Amino acid sequence: MRSSLPRLLALSAILSFAACEQDGCDCSGGSTAGNGSGSGEASGAAPKAAEGSAAVAPAKTMKIASGFDPSRLGNEVLPPDWAEQALTVYASDCAAGDPNACVLEANAYHDGTGAKQDWGKARELYENGCNANNFGACLRLRDMYRFEEGVAKDLEKADLLLKKVATEGATACRSGVSAISCLAAATATLEVQPDEGTKQINPALVDLYENGCKQGLIAACLELGNRMVQLDDESVAARGLAFLRQSCDAHYEQGCEMLRKYEPKLKEVELKLQGKGQ
Repeated sequence: MRSSLPRLLALSAILSFAACEQDGCDCSGGSTAGNGSGSGEASGAAPKAAEGSAAVAPAKTMKIASGFDPSRLGNEVLPPDWAEQALTVYASDCAAGDPNACVLEANAYHDGTGAKQDWGKARELYENGCNANNFGACLRLRDMYRFEEGVAKDLEKADLLLKKVATEGATACRSGVSAISCLAAATATLEVQPDEGTKQINPALVDLYENGCKQGLIAACLELGNRMVQLDDESVAARGLAFLRQSCDAHYEQGCEMLRKYEPKLKEVELKLQGKGQ
């Protein structure tokens, strides 16, 4: 059976970042100046969801999800029964109507973390989430059909799910209904239309990440900046610095690491483009 770790990190990040950012906590797992939270935990009650938008994760779900940043796997010191505690919270908040908690609960059953692996239960939760336009759930469900995980392999259905995320997810992103959809739609878009190495970024991908970034999803700023700074086009690469600075200012450790790596070189490029270089 193939390893599910890469998919787990990529798709869990969508939910973990989103749950964290909805309460303004430190998504890197470090300290955040001024918010009173030194462990990446949500500091208060969840804000009320805007009319017509996806439900905002309850405070308990945000506290659990934001306390574990998949991008720093192995760096956290978690209690031995963390997974079991998390699953209990996810299940409770899912039953209360939170779609993000339902997907996190599905992930636990899919991967056997905190409970015995149960692909049937995971599939049911992913299907419910996808039908409610939680596009992260659609991506996980798509992988189950693609890789024959507890279901008969169905590449046609997997392809339809991917297209749903790429189209409907992009619409939800651009309309401002759901910033989380921007990351899910970008993931799907990358599979449908891969980047051309260091030559250029798919304009649709840039649009999705920018929309997510403008809506306050700092993970989208980080992803866009990370891609831009590695391009051969100096003007675009220099522009990527602004997105990395934004993610670093929001206490994303990865953003700060990328900024330290690329800023000296790209700062020279910025000055040259402004006509101030030597």
